[in-house]
Amino acid sequence: MNKQRRQQLYDAIAALEEAVAVIQDIHSEEDEAFNNLSEGLQCAKTGESMQDAMDKLDGFVDKIESVKGEIEEFIENKK
Repeated sequence: MNKQRRQQLYDAIAALEEAVAVIQDIHSEEDEAFNNLSEGLQCAKTGESMQDAMDKLDGFVDKIESVKGEIEEFIENKK
């Protein structure tokens, strides 16, 4: 793999890191909104929906981090 294509992969990693940051910001906002709900709403459908969304966001971050790691490993093996 030449230097230019390797750099493009590093750029892709940076974009994935930015995506993770955005998702984590959204997760934080959702968590704050959840914590501002009354206990009754937290236990109701509204709260459950918010918790499901946060779980899904965590899953997205995990998947992106996994792909990022695979790309990094690929780059290292192609040097």
